[in-house]
Amino acid sequence: MDNKKIKLIKETILYIEEKINEPLSLEVISKDVGISLSHLHRVFSSLTGEPLMTYIRKRKLSSSINELLKSNLSILDIALEYGFDYEQSYIRAFNQYFNITPAQYRKHGGELKVTVPIDLSKSESIGEGLFLEPTFIWKSGLRIQGYRDTIVHRENYDEQTTNQQVEYYRKNYLPLIKGIINENIYIGLVMYSDNTTYCNDYLTGTIVSDDYVTVKDLSIINLPSSEYAVFKYIGFHSPFEITYKLLFQIYEYIFGTWMNQNIYSGKTNYHFEQVNRDLCNDDYCEMDIYIPVGKVFAKVDL
Repeated sequence: MDNKKIKLIKETILYIEEKINEPLSLEVISKDVGISLSHLHRVFSSLTGEPLMTYIRKRKLSSSINELLKSNLSILDIALEYGFDYEQSYIRAFNQYFNITPAQYRKHGGELKVTVPIDLSKSESIGEGLFLEPTFIWKSGLRIQGYRDTIVHRENYDEQTTNQQVEYYRKNYLPLIKGIINENIYIGLVMYSDNTTYCNDYLTGTIVSDDYVTVKDLSIINLPSSEYAVFKYIGFHSPFEITYKLLFQIYEYIFGTWMNQNIYSGKTNYHFEQVNRDLCNDDYCEMDIYIPVGKVFAKVDL
């Protein structure tokens, strides 16, 4: 069952659609829906990749096309109906987004790529957070320096051994590493063993530059350039509360449900988790899980 904050996110999406013809601001939405400004900003930036007000503006412009093509309203009336103070403000925003003016599109028509309402129907509620369907990216090679150990799944589930490893690495090794690209980005690299159902090697580390200096007891792993399916987890809690019990649910979905619905070319022997502490605080966190893939095809039942 969805927790309260996830319900509020869904209610916020519906609220925006219901009020699409009215002036909207972060403060108004936050007050009316009952979600904090910080959560409102961070969650929707993660969901859309852009600020919430940019998403709202694009939804307003996309929705206005219906009146533009199917009504006799003037450009000014459409602008005012969708909360633009001036006709020129609407024309400028429309042209900037669609690369055509409203008058030109009303006259000539054609095909426009519009912004549709955020769809959370394919997301999963896991723990105290939201787990999103993947995006696909190409990522150039990474050099990771960190502390490596073998992790037994059962022990990890019961005793949170990876969390202990992260804390040990942070206190004892992180201050010694030179050439860190971003000290607030943590990498948890999972390297599959021959008996991966029982244990895997886990490296807690950071991305380092070419001129790194090797620290005693730490390992250097070079990951190749690869295409990744990137799953995002948004949690309404501290990043230190991301435990293997939570990850177990996520990985059950990725390597069970999701993997069974897709076909990949090639095999890999690793994946990695990434947390940017700049995006986290005591009651909010984001984690990206990078799964290397080849070409991706949806399975089709014939």
